[in-house]
Amino acid sequence: MSVIKATGHENILANHKTTWQLTNESHLTLKGDCIVGVNSSHSAFDLPDTMKIWLKNGNWVSIKIIIGDHEFQGKGQGHQNLTFEDRTDMVFRKSQFTCPRTITINTSFSAFEIPNNITNLLKSRDISFLIEINKIVNE
Repeated sequence: MSVIKATGHENILANHKTTWQLTNESHLTLKGDCIVGVNSSHSAFDLPDTMKIWLKNGNWVSIKIIIGDHEFQGKGQGHQNLTFEDRTDMVFRKSQFTCPRTITINTSFSAFEIPNNITNLLKSRDISFLIEINKIVNE
């Protein structure tokens, strides 16, 4: 399991329809409509090697966003073309596009599909939250 910590930001829009993203940057403009968390403890590069290998083999992971008592869960798939080279961001994509920031493809939800009760919480700079990524053995 990988646990990523991040914080909210008042400019979080979470209205992108094909991706969602975390960044270790502390600032966010309104152009970053897929970003759901800033000050991330991890970038694509920082994921543990065991998780990178799991994902590079095309395996599936469960993805859970946890804010206090609120949780939202989905899943995403790895791909052999993932490089995990980006040192700032991690992107979860519904499409099959890969780049150095991509963590999963065929992800079951985009920023737009995260429930409103969670995205409203993400608009507070004072909120801290976790992203849990767990291996799915039988997919």
